[in-house]
Amino acid sequence: LPISFATLPVDLAARLTVAGQCQDPALASRLQSLAARCGGRVVLRLERVPDHDVAPLLADADVVVLPFRQITTSGSAMLALSAGRPLIVPDLPGLADLPDGAVLRYARTVPELSGALARLASADGDVLAAMSAAAHEYATAISWRAIAEQTMTAILAATQGTRTAGMPGEPVAAR
Repeated sequence: LPISFATLPVDLAARLTVAGQCQDPALASRLQSLAARCGGRVVLRLERVPDHDVAPLLADADVVVLPFRQITTSGSAMLALSAGRPLIVPDLPGLADLPDGAVLRYARTVPELSGALARLASADGDVLAAMSAAAHEYATAISWRAIAEQTMTAILAATQGTRTAGMPGEPVAAR
């Protein structure tokens, strides 16, 4: 992510906060080096973010970027959507159910991520407001009961060798 961010024009009013635990010293060193090259536009919080800091961190963001390499599901995406934050995510099957109106997907390359960052960093307030509304609408339409039912169905399917169908908030049945 910092590599893609570093390619953005300096005159673009954008800043990046990288938050989350980094247990790899070599990666942390590379991130610190990249952040230093960005002239103060990148803030690193390479430690576990305490629960009480998550809401203010999300409130301070215009967009949440989740540059997964592979994923099957994402609590981080749901957390950001429930905070009404638009997402930039890679085009991965595990994220396909996220709402198009709230999500900007990119092919899994540095230039594609750079393009997605530039697009939303330069987007006008109306675009971000519409994406935020779509994020909030999606997140509030999903109930914990529906999530629990979908999870149980997926577990049963995995243990019984059957397949599941459905999206969050929809009834799901094992076949």
